[in-house]
Amino acid sequence: MKLRIWLVPLVALVMVLEAVALVASPNFSLWATPSVVGTGPGEVATTTITVAPSGGFNAEVALSVSGVPAGVTAALVPGVVAGTTVLWLTVSNAARSANATLTVSGAGGGVTHALEIHLTVSGFVSDFWIFASPARLSVARGSSVTSTVFTTPLTRFKDLPMFTASRLPAGVAASFGPTATGLGSRAVLTLTAASTAPAGSTSILVTGYAASLRVTTRISLTVT
Repeated sequence: MKLRIWLVPLVALVMVLEAVALVASPNFSLWATPSVVGTGPGEVATTTITVAPSGGFNAEVALSVSGVPAGVTAALVPGVVAGTTVLWLTVSNAARSANATLTVSGAGGGVTHALEIHLTVSGFVSDFWIFASPARLSVARGSSVTSTVFTTPLTRFKDLPMFTASRLPAGVAASFGPTATGLGSRAVLTLTAASTAPAGSTSILVTGYAASLRVTTRISLTVT
């Protein structure tokens, strides 16, 4: 009986020590600011990659980028702030409209992590391009959140686009309010999460249609 009494606290102590060792193990995390980027031909867009060490991690982290679409050149440049790297995305004048998910991978000290960056390239061939503000949203279950979708004409484009939202996560509905005209046009997108919507993050595709033209942009949505 005494042996059993001593074994229980010993087992518990071992479990606690293992948990502490796991938490304290050297590691790092990656994130991008912003994680949704929009640009056009002949332009340059940037996003900052941050490497945050933890648990005494002090190894050098090597970053790489994959999934870069045709007509776009990616370059990683050390940032001004320690632990940051600026990803420069240079778009050629001949680039066409594209939506791509870039993957930034970091490896060092035997640890590897990756993150996604959503890139939208709007081509001049479409005569207009669209962007959403804000392009990164968070909504609680049973609530709604809004973003304004803007249209910018690039030539003599005067048509009024129609907007749709696709790739919506389960339990999330989208609706567009009245479209206002002026310099280009804009519409308010409302995203409503049902009380049963699963928590998580996703990338919603917003498309603008006008005659035979079509351009897209992305909105990052997190359901909490």
